[in-house]
Amino acid sequence: MGNEKGAALPAGAGASAGASADVKPGSGADSSPGASSSPSSGSNPGPLMEAIDARAADERARILAEAEARAAEIAAAADAECARLKAAALADLERELAVAQVRLLGEARMRARTDGLVRRRALLEEAFRLAAERITVLAAGPGAPAARRRLEDEARAAVGEPCEVEVSAADCSVTAVSSDGRRRVDNGPHTRLARAREAAEHEVTRVLFGGSQRDKAP
Repeated sequence: MGNEKGAALPAGAGASAGASADVKPGSGADSSPGASSSPSSGSNPGPLMEAIDARAADERARILAEAEARAAEIAAAADAECARLKAAALADLERELAVAQVRLLGEARMRARTDGLVRRRALLEEAFRLAAERITVLAAGPGAPAARRRLEDEARAAVGEPCEVEVSAADCSVTAVSSDGRRRVDNGPHTRLARAREAAEHEVTRVLFGGSQRDKAP
């Protein structure tokens, strides 16, 4: 009878004990799981990152603007230098062309004058060759004595003082020599022809080249 009393519990007592046991496990944590896992407002990085991004964007824009401005300056300086070099090159080319034109024109004129001189000298050579042949023929003709007397008179007049006259029938030369031998005049036809030839060549050179070294000498 004593064991049965100890084992049996009133219905109300058992329920009360069970209820107490159910409440105790939760009594150690007053806050719910959701409340304990929510972060604090001080650990939110959003505004700081936005500020950093904005600062970086401004810096990138500034650097890009400076780079573009510098590139524009360099391009403008390069364009100006190219224009200067182009103008200088054109000026040099124009000067070179002008010099070349003057040189070529001078060479053309010189060739023309040289060709003209060669042709005129050839004509003079032919003319004086024919004249020399004519003199040889005349020296053997009937008018030769009178021609020699005129040449002798001219030679004496050229000496201007008493002189001796030498006449060669072989080459028709007439030479007058003063008494003291210091003055000598050759007035033969071939000598006169040689002097005429020299004067003619001098005149041709003067006409073609605007004067010779003899004309320019003081």
